[in-house]
Amino acid sequence: MFFLRPSALRKTVALFLMTAALSCLHADDWVIAARKFSFAQKGTRSSVAEGAASLIPTLVLERISVGLDRETSAEELKDREYEKFRTERQSLFLQLSKEVKERDSVVVSERNADRAQKKIAEIEKKIDGIKKDIDENIKKSSPDYSSENDPEKKAPSFFHAPPFLRKNHASDIPAREEHVVLYKNSPDSLFEAEGSVGERRFEKAVIDAKINGLIDGVINVYGDYASVTCTLRGFPGAKVLGTVTEVGPLSDVISIAGNIARYIVPVVTNSLPAEIFFDIQPEECRSSVKIIFDGVVYNKVPPKIIARPGIHSLEVECDGFVSKSLAYNFSGGIQHRVFIPMEKTNPAVVSLTLFDPVPGSLYADGIFSGKISHGIPSASATVNGSPVMGRFVSEERGIEKIEEEYTDSSGKKKTRIVEKPGDKLGFFYYIPENLQKDGAQLVVKGKSVDNAAVIDKRRIWTYRGYTALVLSLPVTLFGTGKYNSSVNAYNSGYLGDISEVEKWNTVRIVSGGITIACASFFVFELVRYLRAASSVLPQNAVYADDDTIEAAREKSLLIVDEKVSSEVLEEASDVSEETSAENADK
Repeated sequence: MFFLRPSALRKTVALFLMTAALSCLHADDWVIAARKFSFAQKGTRSSVAEGAASLIPTLVLERISVGLDRETSAEELKDREYEKFRTERQSLFLQLSKEVKERDSVVVSERNADRAQKKIAEIEKKIDGIKKDIDENIKKSSPDYSSENDPEKKAPSFFHAPPFLRKNHASDIPAREEHVVLYKNSPDSLFEAEGSVGERRFEKAVIDAKINGLIDGVINVYGDYASVTCTLRGFPGAKVLGTVTEVGPLSDVISIAGNIARYIVPVVTNSLPAEIFFDIQPEECRSSVKIIFDGVVYNKVPPKIIARPGIHSLEVECDGFVSKSLAYNFSGGIQHRVFIPMEKTNPAVVSLTLFDPVPGSLYADGIFSGKISHGIPSASATVNGSPVMGRFVSEERGIEKIEEEYTDSSGKKKTRIVEKPGDKLGFFYYIPENLQKDGAQLVVKGKSVDNAAVIDKRRIWTYRGYTALVLSLPVTLFGTGKYNSSVNAYNSGYLGDISEVEKWNTVRIVSGGITIACASFFVFELVRYLRAASSVLPQNAVYADDDTIEAAREKSLLIVDEKVSSEVLEEASDVSEETSAENADK
């Protein structure tokens, strides 16, 4: 018997608990795939029909590609366990046949009776073990098997494995949630295998590809129209989870695939769909309303929308009213009434002034408002009573540092950091609703700087201050400890030299002062870093008086744009020519 040291034991226990927690938190994936649809009629078909056989399943998978979670039932999980047991039995049977053949060969080939009997005894022992494993497998895979009869559970013991590490039997598996992912993570990758759905070789190919759900379909073509019957099967077992038939023109396979996906998605998630009704007020808005639900445009209020449970985006637009956008988490199996009160637009024009003007362009809600240049620190913006998020884009560009590969004089390839012009600088600003009055004069105190570079610089200096503080602490603690020890020794009479106490007192004072200075420097740099990080937030606009506007205009006169600089150069050139002519005359 051996014992672990306390530190090693703590590490072992921590690693064990972490591994157990991760195994509990891990969520499996439910892989869904589709195969090329087949045709009910034999004979030649048009190129449009042939293309639809591959295009429809691809479009259906695209609609399912948005992150979904499936509530996988206990029955489906049991089927997977039974499949594992069946595969294990096949493997055990192959091992059994191998050992039996080896035993028979010993009887024929070994002439020494003692050696033959010894080898046969060893092989018989292996055969008995394999038979025992097969019987245990058959018992555990039986639907009537109950884990309550497991000998492991009869007598509780301290040495029992915890439930989350013990292998579950098929009858013990609870339902769980799994994340739906596409086969090969792409809707364009259709599954291909020989055979039909009912054949064992086809099911084996599906299971080997780790596919849990397979979409199959049959197309009936009559003229320019087609009837598409789509079936979703779960594996193992090839059980039919859902079937839907959709009819439509071959020229509009997008609508056919969309209607099929609308039915298939609730089957995939194994949950009831959500029914959504809209109540848009006032009534005058309903005549020209446009509803955009998950990117699908409705030019009038639909009677209802059936959608999968989960988060959906909604946009409502109406002439003369403020557009609204929202997202809501709809629950399955419930009727939802979405009430949307629309507000009439109240357009107003405000004057927006930069407190520190630099050359650039001013935008309000993505719409160009005006340019800031020499003598022009302001621009007009049209607002409609809703909060405005704007941006100022400077003509100055930041500096981007990138790695560049080059070849030195000796022919070796090396990398170096080079600086190139980056994106244009600027900042965001925000105009709240209470400031949106017609003719209001507003000012924004934003600075056009490279925020990323400033934040990175302040972060580096913060790390330096923290490093200096950490490095100074051991010296301070050591000096303080030695000073306290020397004082106690001197007071107790063990130390008769007072100079020793004074020496460590000096060390304590100096090191403590250095630590305080390092701590102050770290706090100072931390505050600067937090201020730099908060500079990316939108700057709020505020009311401006005439003095503030005049001060901004005087600052803008210092801006030298291209036009002003060319005029100054021309005037300087004319003055220089006149001076030269006068000197020549003299």
